[in-house]
Amino acid sequence: MALIGKKAPSFVAPAVLNGKEIVENFSLDQYIGKKYVVFFFYPKDFTFVCPTELIAFQDLLSEFESRDAVVVGCSTDTENSHLAWLNLSQNNGGIEGVTYPLIADGAKTIATNFGVLGGDYDVNDNREMVFHGTPTAYRGTFLIDKQGIVRHSVINDFSLGRNIEDALRMVDAVKHNEKYGEVCPANWNKGKKAIKATVESTAEYLAENKKINESINYSKRIQNAVIPDNRAITNIFKESFIFHHPKDIVSGDFPWMMEKGDDVYVAAVDCTGHGVPGAMLSLIGNFLLNDIIRNGNSLSPAVILDMFDEMVNKTLNTEKNDSQIKDGMDIALCKINIKTRKLEYSGAHRPLYHVAKGELTEYKGDKWAIGGGTYKNQTNFTNHEVNLNKGEAVYIFSDGLPDQFGGPNGRKFSAQRIKDVVINNSEDMNLTYTKMKDEFKNWMRDQKQTDDVLLIGIKF
Repeated sequence: MALIGKKAPSFVAPAVLNGKEIVENFSLDQYIGKKYVVFFFYPKDFTFVCPTELIAFQDLLSEFESRDAVVVGCSTDTENSHLAWLNLSQNNGGIEGVTYPLIADGAKTIATNFGVLGGDYDVNDNREMVFHGTPTAYRGTFLIDKQGIVRHSVINDFSLGRNIEDALRMVDAVKHNEKYGEVCPANWNKGKKAIKATVESTAEYLAENKKINESINYSKRIQNAVIPDNRAITNIFKESFIFHHPKDIVSGDFPWMMEKGDDVYVAAVDCTGHGVPGAMLSLIGNFLLNDIIRNGNSLSPAVILDMFDEMVNKTLNTEKNDSQIKDGMDIALCKINIKTRKLEYSGAHRPLYHVAKGELTEYKGDKWAIGGGTYKNQTNFTNHEVNLNKGEAVYIFSDGLPDQFGGPNGRKFSAQRIKDVVINNSEDMNLTYTKMKDEFKNWMRDQKQTDDVLLIGIKF
C-alpha cells in the first residue's frame, strides 16, 4: 500500500516517553500543523541491528530537532519491553539514553496500516492474513509533513539497517521544496543547488554539474601527478606501502616524500577538510615542504615543522584580524638516513609507530597544528631520534583511519586496532598493507566514509 501523497494513518497507542514514562494514548496527530515527523518502524527492541538504529537516531536527534522535526519509533513490542530495554545500558546491548517516543504496536494494527508488517502468512476464506509465527514490522521509515501528509518512505527487510543521515537529508529536501518551490535532484544535500520544475532548469543543472565533475576529475589527475604513490616509495624503500583512500574524488590528506643526499623525508599530511577545499590546502602544503627542503641544509623534522607552520600562516594570512582562514594541517614527518638507518621524527597532532621484535613504541606529536594561527602555550616542535635495525618498521597516518565509524556497534576503528594490525603483520609489509585495507573495508561496511584515510608503512 503506497502512502506517498496521502494522509498518514491515524492511531492511538501506548508509548514510552523520555526513556521512562509510559503513556496510554499517544498519537501522531498532536504534531499536525506544528512539526515534521520522522516515523520509523523496527522489528524488536533487540534484533541485533535494531539497537544500532535506535541509538543512531538518538545521536542525531538534536539535528532533527533543529530542523523542526520530531523522531518517533514504533515496534510490535509492548511498552514494558520498551521500558526494560531502555533501562539496560548500551554496554550490555540495551538502548539506555534513547529519549524520543517509542510506540508499542502490540495489536500490530499500526504496522499493518502503514504497510510494513512482515512475516510469512496465508490469506483465509475471510480474506484475513493468517501468519506463521509472530509477525513483526519491517524497517520502514516515513517522513510526514506538518499537514500530516507522507512525503517520503523507504522500507528495508530485517537484515538491512537504514541510513539515518539520509532521513535527515529528506527533511532538508522537503523543507527546501516547501520554501523555494524547487525540486531536489539526485544526491542533493542542504546548501547544494536545486532545480526549478522546468525543462530548461534541468538542462542547465545537468550541464553545470557535468562541468563541475570534469573539473574535479582533472584536479584529481593534477593531485595524483604531484603526490607519491606505492611505486615511488618502493623505489627507495623496497618493503613499504602507501594506503591512501580519499573520501571524495580529490583528497585533503596527502603523502609527501623527497630525497636529498642520503636523507629521505617522508610525511603523512592531513589538511583540514576533504574534497576540493582540502585538496587546495594539500597543494599549498606540498609546494611549501618542497621549498623548505630544497633551500635548507640537513634540517631536522622539528625545524622543518617550525618553518612550515610560519610559512602556512603567512600564505593563508591567518594573522590578519579579518582573516576567515583558520584551517591548517596535522602532520607526521620523518627524516630517514639511508646509510645509517637513523630516523628523526616530529609531529603536529599525528604520532609515529615504531615496531621492533613484536613490540610497538609510540612517539606522539605536539598538541598544535600547522597553520591556523598561534596556539596557546605553543613552543617549537619536538624532535625525536630513533636508531633503526634491520627488520624494524615504522608507520605514520592521518586521523581518518582511527576515526572511521563502523563495526557491529557503529564505533570508531580506533588507534588500538591499527596497532594490533601492524604488530601482528609487520613481518611482511605486503600482508600489512592488504590486511589494513581489508580491515578498514570490513569495518566500514555500509557506513559512509568519515574522512580521507592515509597510512604509510616502511620496513628496514
